[in-house]
Amino acid sequence: MNDLYLLCRKIHRFSIFLVIPLGLTMMASGLLLKQSLENEPNEFLAGYLTPDLLIWIRLIHRSLSTPFAIILAVMMLTGGFMYLFPWLNRKTKKENASQNHNLS
Repeated sequence: MNDLYLLCRKIHRFSIFLVIPLGLTMMASGLLLKQSLENEPNEFLAGYLTPDLLIWIRLIHRSLSTPFAIILAVMMLTGGFMYLFPWLNRKTKKENASQNHNLS
């Protein structure tokens, strides 16, 4: 059980380094797309957000969404296991102790 915990911890830490840049990129592209769709777009951004650039921003946002969701799901599962591990570990130790006590 401890080996599984250590593996989950390594996977969780590695996924943190993947989800942060993906999340920041998706946040920035999502904000730019939101600004372009408002009724009164930001005048500063209106000069820079050409239709061709918006297509590229939309493509980047759409391309990163699936890997981001998968990595975030893995991160949530490993984090959930690490959260529950102390409780599971105590429970199995109590069961093992009671079995050993009954055998004596």
